[in-house]
Amino acid sequence: MPPIKVKVNSLIKSLGVRIIVHATEDDKRIKSAAEKLFGVGFSTETYMGHWDNPITMMSAKIKGGVLLEEIKKSLIIENFETQSGDGSFFFRLSKSGVLRGVFESGDDVRIKVKLRVPKGQTVSTYMETFWKGKVL
Repeated sequence: MPPIKVKVNSLIKSLGVRIIVHATEDDKRIKSAAEKLFGVGFSTETYMGHWDNPITMMSAKIKGGVLLEEIKKSLIIENFETQSGDGSFFFRLSKSGVLRGVFESGDDVRIKVKLRVPKGQTVSTYMETFWKGKVL
C-alpha cells in the first residue's frame, strides 16, 4: 500500500489526556508537571476510592496534532490493532515520565487520539502508517 499523504493537523481531531492521581501522590505536583509537559490546563475531579481514600482524575483536551508529533518521537508502539477503535487510538504514558518532563511509555497516563480517518482505511492501519512516519 502506498504511503498516505495527509497533513498531520488534518489527521488529528484532538488528544484527550487523563491522569488518575491516588491519595499517596502529590496531585499539585503532578498537575503542574502535566500542564508544563502538555502545554494546556488540566481540570480535576475528586472521587472516593474503595477505602474512602480520595482519587483525583485530571483531564485535558488538546486540539490538533502538533503535540502528537513530539510524543511519537519518544515512543515505540507495536500493537496498533488492540489499541484502536471507533475512530480513536489509545496509548499510555508513564506518570513518572510526566514528572520528569519526558514522554515515555507506561500505564498511568491515558492518551486518546481522535482521528479523521479516510473512507476505506481502518484506524489501526492509518495510525500505524502515521506512527512509522509515512504520513506527510
